[in-house]
Parts: sequence; structure tokens; C-alpha cells
Amino acid sequence: MRVSIKASTELGTADFAKAQDAPIIYNYLRHPDCKRDLIKWVAVELVRWQSLYNVARPLSDMQVAEVAKLVVTEYSDLTVEDIGVFFGTMKAGHIQGNDYPAMIDRIDWQYIRTCLALYMDAKQARREWVHQQNKAKPIEPLQGIVGKEKALEYIQQMLERTKPRDPRKELEARKLEVIGKARTMQLPALEAWLASETDLVTKEYIKAAIASRHANKSSPSDSH
Repeated sequence: MRVSIKASTELGTADFAKAQDAPIIYNYLRHPDCKRDLIKWVAVELVRWQSLYNVARPLSDMQVAEVAKLVVTEYSDLTVEDIGVFFGTMKAGHIQGNDYPAMIDRIDWQYIRTCLALYMDAKQARREWVHQQNKAKPIEPLQGIVGKEKALEYIQQMLERTKPRDPRKELEARKLEVIGKARTMQLPALEAWLASETDLVTKEYIKAAIASRHANKSSPSDSH
């Protein structure tokens, strides 16, 4: 499994919506190589981010490594892109119009966790907004779906199969069909049809049509 990692400089508030549709970090944690890559990437982003601030007590190298592990493991329901967007919004100082809390004199895990909680609140708010928008949309009828002809054809076939059957009516309909077709055919064509037909009931109807032709030699349809 490959990890789609982008630097936070490439991801910002405009990518907030798209980030939520990507695979969550949890899907990568079962792959040790991916997990190591993620932690290294988060560590690099932490260093880049804190280099923007002049604080008395920044994160040490050891703290950077530990915080990166905590971000990856404790927030595994975020996507990889979420993390990139998060650091992008941290550099901007706000998420979805809400400012992150101001730093006093130090950067620590508590501060980063507070900001991550705000990011997750914004994510949840957007999900709820999308859900409400989807609920407000009218449900499209069957005639409006893509491939409606195929869907309607399939439903019609299923209805035909489940209809109560009346064998007498079916035989009568088949007889009328054969008689109607026979009237448009010359005698040699009727005999050829009889020879090739495999349905026994249809063969009987064709035989009856041929017999009727022989009984009425003066039929204009048999004149040559």
C-alpha cells in the first residue's frame, strides 16, 4: 500500500473538503513501512511548522518524534490528506473561520492536541452539513436514474415471469400467432417452416394450416 503524502505547503483550507474523502490513516497502520513513513512525514511537518514561531520552549527532537507517533496513532480516523491540511491551516492560524488558540511561550503536545480537536470539530460540522444537504435533495424517481431503460426492461421481465399463467389463453394466443403468420406465407415456405420448427404445439398448428391450403387449392395465396 502506498501512502499519498504531500507537503502541507501543497494543502490548505481549499483542500479541506477533498481531504475527508481519502482513505483514513487506520488503513495504513497495519503496514509497518507505511506507518514509519507517516511518522517521519508528520515529524518533518512539525519541525517546519514550529520553525515559523519564536517561542522560548519549542519541541526537542525527541519530543517531535513522540508527538508525531501520537498524531498518527491517536488520530487514525483522520486521512493522510487531513494531516497535511491540518498543518496548512495551523500555518494560517485558523480552520473554517475559527482561529486556533494563541501560543504563549511554548509548543507542546497539549497545544497540538487542542488544535487537532478543533480541526476534528470542523470536520464533523462539515460532515453534518453535507448530510443535511443530501437529506434536503429530492429522491429521484426510477425514470431519472442512469440506465433507466435497462432498469425498466428488467423490472418488466420480472413482472412477466411472476404473472399468473393461463395455459388455455397462452395456447389460443400461440395458435392465432401461427395462423396470422401462415396467411402471409406461400405453401413451400410453410412446409419449410414445419420442417425446421422444434416446438410440437406450433408444428401442429402449422400442419393444420398446410392441410387447410391443400383442401382449398383455389386459394390465391398459392397461385404461381
